[in-house]
Amino acid sequence: MIRAAGIAAACLLTVGAVIAGGSGGPAIAAAKAPVPEPSPSPSSSGSVPPLSNPFPSPSPVESPSPGINGYVAALIDLPSGSGGTYVPAGSTAPPITFPSGGGRGFTIDVTGKLSTAFAASLRLQDDSFHGGDRPVLTTTEGAILYDPKGARAAFGLGIISFQRFNGAASATGGGFGGTFLPDTTKHVSAYGKLFLYPSLSFPQVGASSPQIKAQHGSFFTYQLGVAVSPSGGGGLFYSIGIGGHAGAPSMYSPQSVNALQIGIGSSF
Repeated sequence: MIRAAGIAAACLLTVGAVIAGGSGGPAIAAAKAPVPEPSPSPSSSGSVPPLSNPFPSPSPVESPSPGINGYVAALIDLPSGSGGTYVPAGSTAPPITFPSGGGRGFTIDVTGKLSTAFAASLRLQDDSFHGGDRPVLTTTEGAILYDPKGARAAFGLGIISFQRFNGAASATGGGFGGTFLPDTTKHVSAYGKLFLYPSLSFPQVGASSPQIKAQHGSFFTYQLGVAVSPSGGGGLFYSIGIGGHAGAPSMYSPQSVNALQIGIGSSF
């Protein structure tokens, strides 16, 4: 009996040890301290809604190029003059017809923008002739121009001082016209100036008698050229064209001047 009871006690101790050190212990520990499962990461193919901006700014918009602000050109003139009459200095003889003839000279031409819509222009053409009494003519023109679109073409009011240094004759007055700027962003472009002076007072060339009154007449000046830009945007250009005037009464000479003009210029 005693031996049977000892055997039973030993069996109970063995079963308890197996239960204490078996798989039941970790299961109980795992139940007491569960491992948190990781939160699912967003899929790469899923879209994330953008954050709203309470102060949105407008997207930049490309603005057009303002173009050039002006140009300056220096030109050599090969003029030809004709028409009109003159009285030799110190002579009382009747007026002599001015013969057609050539000469030489130069032209300085400047135009620049004062603002987006306004520009100023200045042109000086000085030519000397071989025929007749070998006159020297100087045409100085200034203008204030308006360009409503801020582009290449503009129109406005001009003033002219027309001097003939042989015979002490001159004419000054106002008129109107327009100008067209060269485009040096292109290899070849046209430019020019056209002005009309409706009524200028012209004294007779060489007349010294106070009884001879000055005559009024219209006067037209022009300059048309082609600008060739070798770099196509560098500002420098070569120019070839024509320039001169037409009009004036017959007692003034030469009545018309047409000059071949070749030179160099630059935009700014």
